[in-house]
Amino acid sequence: MIEMEKREIRLDPELNLVSTLARAKKLAARATKKGLSGGYVVTTETRTEINPVTGEAFEQTYLILEGSPAKYNGWTFLGLVEWVNGEALVYASPTAGVQIDRSLLVEGGCDHCGVNRARKSVIVVENEAGERKQVGKQCAKDYLGQSSPVTWFAPVSDTFDEFAGYSGLGTAVYKLGYILTVASSVVRQRGFVRSSGNDGSALSTRELVQLFVASEPTNKYALENWLELRAGYDDVKDPAAGVAAFEFAQKLEGFTDYVLNVKAVISVGQDGYFSPKNLGLVVSIAGVYAKDVAKKALEDADPTVNEPFGQVGDKITLEVKAVSSNSFDTVYGTTYANVFTGEGYRFKWLTGTRYFDEGDTLTLKGTIKGYDEWDGKTYTLLTRCKEIVS
Repeated sequence: MIEMEKREIRLDPELNLVSTLARAKKLAARATKKGLSGGYVVTTETRTEINPVTGEAFEQTYLILEGSPAKYNGWTFLGLVEWVNGEALVYASPTAGVQIDRSLLVEGGCDHCGVNRARKSVIVVENEAGERKQVGKQCAKDYLGQSSPVTWFAPVSDTFDEFAGYSGLGTAVYKLGYILTVASSVVRQRGFVRSSGNDGSALSTRELVQLFVASEPTNKYALENWLELRAGYDDVKDPAAGVAAFEFAQKLEGFTDYVLNVKAVISVGQDGYFSPKNLGLVVSIAGVYAKDVAKKALEDADPTVNEPFGQVGDKITLEVKAVSSNSFDTVYGTTYANVFTGEGYRFKWLTGTRYFDEGDTLTLKGTIKGYDEWDGKTYTLLTRCKEIVS
């Protein structure tokens, strides 16, 4: 049974939907015409969603792709490889379920023709016997029936660029340090929202970063987000967080595709430039770093009592210290998950009105709503809280 994958790509409302769908279907038909088994089908779907800022309903259209790994003459396309600053960026097929050995890759090389040249990218293919080859795009037609493999195997965030014809600012490159700063600001304000696996109730962090760095948008929904994000930018905290995120990425350990791709894209340095197609990868660094900071802060402030505090319904007043304040978007707006410690216990307060800086101390009055356990740690959940100012 062939494993199928489904991707949903949010379309810019100002794009011409008819021409966008026609382009996507043309690419799909071209793959079929070349004799590839597998391949994919393309449709669109328009849904009514809720603006998380205003609560108003609006229509959002998605490009939907469903398919499986391309195969031709017994060869399966495993992934696309590009080089940045001499480092390999690997976009492996998620449905093929394999990892490409980077130690066997040769920059600019082709196992088919044997000619090494200044190739920007190559493809990796495998036959039924398990033999793998690194092949230049001009030689790819002997393995895939076409000279330019479809972008089904690129990251989902980049598929938008191929099918919708959108390239962010219309510029060929982004400055790494600047994008890490903007991404850190967006994550601090809204939390981190993945491009894939997002139910559509909130813009992804990648989309918000693109929006932040763009010129003033004309779309009302985009303009509201653009104004809010820029107003929330902190010219002290956010640049510092961007630098810290870069240094964090340099120290990442492991040999997963994600870690190795991050190392490749940041090899240009904070003052270097990278392609917009890797924007999602760079933005994710800020999200992973923020999660790591919150985890370490909680560990450092870990109380000695791993038990619930009081009884459900109790009204309490106590002095607490803020450990972390992460945010996430819902259909009701932005919610802040505030974590505190006090009297040796952990407390959590979900609210749409307040967030706190790490280390803030305050007297909090509220009602015990219940208890939660995560990663072996017990939290007492509070509701209807307010800060008592002496």
